[in-house]
Amino acid sequence: MADVRLYADEDISAEIVRGLREQYDVSYVNETVYRSRSDAWHFNQAGMDGRIVVTCNHRDYQRLHQIWVSVLHFGIQLRRHPGILSASATPRNAGEWLHAIRRQLELNEDLSGRLLRWIAHNDSWREDDWRPDL
Repeated sequence: MADVRLYADEDISAEIVRGLREQYDVSYVNETVYRSRSDAWHFNQAGMDGRIVVTCNHRDYQRLHQIWVSVLHFGIQLRRHPGILSASATPRNAGEWLHAIRRQLELNEDLSGRLLRWIAHNDSWREDDWRPDL
């Protein structure tokens, strides 16, 4: 994934953003005037900008991902979102979270339309495989 572009949600620490910026193009919500906008707004903005969302707000972004997958499945939406990397809660160790994000991105996998959640206790990624019922 050359030219990886990320969209760091407001719950991502400045320390993580600094670390990601060493290798990637990162747009950081906390540096914009749009900080108080809804998660749906940010998700849409990231999609329009072609940026993978990085967030610790897994529950809300999981819902947004599922809505997007549903409207794509039924032909209402015609493009997949750029991807979501999340953690269930703000990680206690920013260095481990940063390393996990970098490690995932270095796999050069296509993340479009995918939601991956980092599991801190075993340092692994799990993909949300939810699909709409037919």
